[in-house]
Amino acid sequence: LGLVGRTFTLDVQEAGVDTLVVHYDNDCGIAGTDTVLIRVGMPTVDLGPDTAICSTGHLVLDAGSDGVDWAWQNGAGQPLGYQRTLDVTGPGTYTVAVTNAGGCTATDAITVTSFPSTFQFSLGPDRTVCPGPPVPVTLHAPPVDALAYHWINGASTDSMTINSLWPSAWLTITDLDGCTYTDTLLLVREDTAAFAVDLGPDAAVCPGQVWPLDAGSCAGCTYHWHDGSTAHGFTAFGPGTYSVEVISACHAHATDAVTLTAAPAPALDLGPDQLLCPFAPFTLDPGLTGVTYHWEDGSTAPTHVVDSPDLYWVTVMSNAGCSATDSLEVSTCTGIAGTTDGGAVRVQPNPANEGFRLTIVGRAQGPVELLDALGRVVRSSPLVQDIAGAHADVATDRLANGAYVVRLREREDITVRVVVAH
Repeated sequence: LGLVGRTFTLDVQEAGVDTLVVHYDNDCGIAGTDTVLIRVGMPTVDLGPDTAICSTGHLVLDAGSDGVDWAWQNGAGQPLGYQRTLDVTGPGTYTVAVTNAGGCTATDAITVTSFPSTFQFSLGPDRTVCPGPPVPVTLHAPPVDALAYHWINGASTDSMTINSLWPSAWLTITDLDGCTYTDTLLLVREDTAAFAVDLGPDAAVCPGQVWPLDAGSCAGCTYHWHDGSTAHGFTAFGPGTYSVEVISACHAHATDAVTLTAAPAPALDLGPDQLLCPFAPFTLDPGLTGVTYHWEDGSTAPTHVVDSPDLYWVTVMSNAGCSATDSLEVSTCTGIAGTTDGGAVRVQPNPANEGFRLTIVGRAQGPVELLDALGRVVRSSPLVQDIAGAHADVATDRLANGAYVVRLREREDITVRVVVAH
């Protein structure tokens, strides 16, 4: 260039690579030469043509060395990294922006697809190896379209024989697309001396409870239950003794039995539906001990106060885990009127405190009887004829609170429920 001075400016008109040689000397007479490589223009980046990879493989994308900064992103614009290379393990579109030392940036993109492979194979279940001298074990590749086989021992055929002392074996198959798939099979050495079966301890079962039994699952084992069934599991539907014999692949025998006894369900009884009279709440008491309680409102006390009409229920559970549930409907007691043979029957007041009057429109014969919940006659009053028909006054002042039935002795088809509440 022939330029002289401490600084100078180059006007670059074309892209390319040039070498600048600088000669210098200082006041001390020391001279020297330096060379600067100048790159001019956009960086070069080429990820190659679109391609496909195996579902089990990967692809390394290289953005090249013609830059100092790299920025990768996927097709959704999400950043993937800021290094020169990117390891791709799945399909998608990948873009890289390369920036060189001069601040110039160039981009390239590549679309990677995955081979539509449905290739699958298996060497089968793990093998059980019996104690004793080693024996040959031959493994076969499954009948699939394969380009190459590679066994653990280096064999490249569709079968391989190894020693039974080997702990495992694997096979890698390369399919027609060049994709590789591997499966491993374990050789499990059976300890016949420790071979055993355990159905668990004896237990108590609740009414209707299903009790699953499991003799364990081992490769090559056969099972013989008391009823002749041969699955490794058995479902017990009630009390009894259940036994199984298990024979291993190496002909070791093991037996076990379990006895299930019946655990009774709690004898829960809340009684019949009841009436709730004004200002007369009552308490539900199942009277069971050794159980836990769960009432309809979430409470857990042994008793439950009824102070409003509703459906009341409780579930109790015994120490053996057996449960029972019962419920009753509580209704509000009101005056009751009924008709029979065209005649009206009325009880007032109902609920009764000191007593009530039963009125019948039309003629009827007495006496009037008041029966308790057990059907016992607790009051008897004569019918008095009047202009409208007949009536009877019944005293209830000494009766316990509760529901009673009024009936005519001569006409048992006439019955009325009455409630006594003091």
